[in-house]
Amino acid sequence: MQNLVPRLPLELEREIFELSAWHDKPTMLVLILVASRVRVWIEPLLHRVIRIRTREQFKALHERLTNNATYCASVCHVLFTGASWPELYHALEYILRECTNLVDLGIWVGDAWKTPPAAAAAGCAAGERQEPRNFLEVASPRLSRLSLMLEDLTGVPGALIFAPDLRCFTSVTHLDLVDFNPQPPAILALLKRPVLPSLACLAIADADIELCRAILALPRPLRILCIYGELVPEHIEATIPDPRFCVVYAADSQYSQAIGSTLRGANAGLWELAERRVETRRRNAVEAASASGRMPV
Repeated sequence: MQNLVPRLPLELEREIFELSAWHDKPTMLVLILVASRVRVWIEPLLHRVIRIRTREQFKALHERLTNNATYCASVCHVLFTGASWPELYHALEYILRECTNLVDLGIWVGDAWKTPPAAAAAGCAAGERQEPRNFLEVASPRLSRLSLMLEDLTGVPGALIFAPDLRCFTSVTHLDLVDFNPQPPAILALLKRPVLPSLACLAIADADIELCRAILALPRPLRILCIYGELVPEHIEATIPDPRFCVVYAADSQYSQAIGSTLRGANAGLWELAERRVETRRRNAVEAASASGRMPV
């Protein structure tokens, strides 16, 4: 009897399953039960984007990764958020060391985790050089997007929180400083240093207008300078004609959704919103210049 079941080329079948599962964890969990070959295709997608809020979530992730080290290569986007917990320093270091394809890292937690473990802290206090001094130094050279506090990059003077060697971040193109009390002198000092050579897009929470003017005046080839936060009025954008500058207005909950979309690689993340806004400003500048018979700056 002729087999009437249609058979697709394996490559096309895989494409269909992966598109069905993309950004949809419940669907992934169903599809991995369809067949062993489908499980092989879909299971890596389960580890592509990771958001860790609790110690228990990290322990579960750690167990999965240690039981099957091949999953580490699937991890591309990681966000740590929520309350701090004692083992968080080790958790972050483990993720960064083992997940060599990580491209997008967000760290939205309190200060407690930033102190190195007791043994390392004792060595630092005694003047011994620890390798690495900061867990960020073990990050993948593929890392291109960072979302964290300024002090995570600059360290805290007088505390056992060392600044990472910023030469580790030559591939970082997008930097989001999440401090909701930004320190203009410290931000400008960082941007004036010969570090972060690939940085093209900078976002700062609740930044004031004078800081933005100062940043845009620096000899850095920034493509986007974005400020955001519910305290930032939308009309502030019009006070700076430079089309590289934009405002992404969002309350905290909306911003969490936006950054979550960014981490998933979706189309409505913070950086995608900023890209659209800057493109609109550039287009409007060109149209205005054309109408007035002059070329835009």
